[in-house]
Amino acid sequence: MADRRMANQKKRVYRSAGVHYSKNTINKSANKSAGRSGASAVMITCPQCGAEYEAGLLRCPYCKSVDDYQDETEFMGDMEEIRGKVEDLPQDFEKETAKTARKETARDMHRIFRIVFGIIVGIVLLCVLAAFIDTKLLGSEEDQQEKRRAEYLWKEENYPLMDDLYAQQDWEGLLSFADEANSSALYDWEHYSVISGLRKIQDISAYYIKEADEAAEKDGADSQKAREARTRLFREEISIRFWEYQVKDPADAEIVKGQGAAVLQDLDERFALTEEETEQLRTIVARSGGILTTKECEDFLESRE
Repeated sequence: MADRRMANQKKRVYRSAGVHYSKNTINKSANKSAGRSGASAVMITCPQCGAEYEAGLLRCPYCKSVDDYQDETEFMGDMEEIRGKVEDLPQDFEKETAKTARKETARDMHRIFRIVFGIIVGIVLLCVLAAFIDTKLLGSEEDQQEKRRAEYLWKEENYPLMDDLYAQQDWEGLLSFADEANSSALYDWEHYSVISGLRKIQDISAYYIKEADEAAEKDGADSQKAREARTRLFREEISIRFWEYQVKDPADAEIVKGQGAAVLQDLDERFALTEEETEQLRTIVARSGGILTTKECEDFLESRE
């Protein structure tokens, strides 16, 4: 009973002082407000010894008595503060989620902008590069027109001469004329495949046959160097055998084969292809557009060993 009366007396003292006591929130705020406004701190009277001391202390600084009511009030104040924070959690979570979403959206937009900007810059650079190549390698529009005009005049002057050599079957004269020509218009002549074939025949006779024979004699027929030279020779000679797959006019193919008779004879003697092998190669050549690769020739020759 005495303790209850003392507690009630404490309540009346606090209420008379206008204090809702809480150590962490209310009284600190009151003391700070009093300090900012220049007023004196809130004072209370100890119910035990009657001394006045500043509100907010757990014990009387004079008699050291404990304020039980203050402990309870502080606890309830803290619980109220926690409850308020818990109630604010959903709103804080929604705000934080929205803020995070806005940041992610901004990052995505920035990333997309950089990609689009990079694509635009790349296209512009490609256009500039194309214009540079067109100007430096092909020349300006005026240069290209002048080049086309020169080619036209060259054709008008020289195609009739080449047609005469072709009609006379002067293959040596035709080849000499082509070697001295200094115009790219030569490649547009309708019988240029004959010139190309004649040049290949010259290369085979002057270089590839000689290379294969020297490698076999010097390093041995089974040496790696001799095998590689043999493969290159086979590739060139077989292209003459199937020259019709590289030209539009069959008559031109027959001309090349006729002029390359010695080359075809070397092909038959050196490699001794059977009819079955010849047809096998014909199928490969027809499928590849008239040209055998070095790897295809190498595989074929290895399969015969």
